[in-house]
Amino acid sequence: MSRSMSLSQLLPDMALPRDSVITGLVMDSRAVRPGDAFVAIAGFGTHGLAFAEQARARGAAVVLFEPPAPAEFPTPA
Repeated sequence: MSRSMSLSQLLPDMALPRDSVITGLVMDSRAVRPGDAFVAIAGFGTHGLAFAEQARARGAAVVLFEPPAPAEFPTPA
């Protein structure tokens, strides 16, 4: 059974520059396999985007990330 899906299926409300087939979602750049989507999130010490090039070198089809929240956005204490 294939567990792959297109990026447009994963993110149906996004305007995408191209559609890619995604074979997995991975948050650890060291675990990326060809075709995976690398999900780069903010950590305690660094942001996952710092590892985006490593993920791409390991075969990530795409890198998914959120832009930083605006400074005026309330955050929990």
